[in-house]
Amino acid sequence: MLHINKIDRARQPTYAPSHVIGRGCTPTISILSIISIISIISILSIISILSILNIINIISIISIISIISIVSIISIISIISIISIISIISIIGIISILSILSILSIISIISIISIISILSILSIISIISIISIISILSILSILSILSIISIISIISIISIISILSILSILSILSIISIISIISIISILSIISIISIISIISILSILSIINIISIISIISIISILSIVNISIISILSILSILSIINIISIISIISIISIISIIGIISIISIINIISIK
Repeated sequence: MLHINKIDRARQPTYAPSHVIGRGCTPTISILSIISIISIISILSIISILSILNIINIISIISIISIISIVSIISIISIISIISIISIISIIGIISILSILSILSIISIISIISIISILSILSIISIISIISIISILSILSILSILSIISIISIISIISIISILSILSILSILSIISIISIISIISILSIISIISIISIISILSILSIINIISIISIISIISILSIVNISIISILSILSILSIINIISIISIISIISIISIIGIISIISIINIISIK
């Protein structure tokens, strides 16, 4: 094994004691060192060649990669162009779809406007129908009010007619009562006249009786004067005649009072009948 002596600054090679044969072995050692150097150089050259080959391989790989990248870029560009074409087509389709949608929206707006106009027309027709119904109802209410007023007027006319009939009946009853009162008064007057006539006749009868009694008294007096009867008998006869006159007057007064009582009772009964009616 080759060692370098670190003490010797001249870099002289040293060998281990196992490799030292003797002073005469130095040429072989130099040959071996040369061979080793050559092998090292060859190895280095091989390594350099290999490195160059590696570099070439790397370059080729890089070129291949660059070619692949160029191809990929070209493919990407083509894909991008295809995508752009597809996007343009899709944009055109979207624009056509949007135009169709706008046309459909315009048609829908027009249909909505037409529906709104139809609804407005229907609402106007419904309002007109409601107004006509309200007018018909108002006319019917006015007619009902007029019918009620006519019924009330008929009822009032009937009530007035009934009141007039009642008043006529009352007037007829009052006329009948007045006629009955007048008849009763006439009857009473007839009765009073009859009673007055009877009283007058009674008085005339009494006067006749008095006259007859006076004549009889005179005749009796003349007879007594002729017969010479006493004055006491004459007085007794006169007293008897006066008693008869008093009795006749009392009977006349009682008859008059009875007739007046009957008249008062009839008048009171007539007044009660009128008040009841």
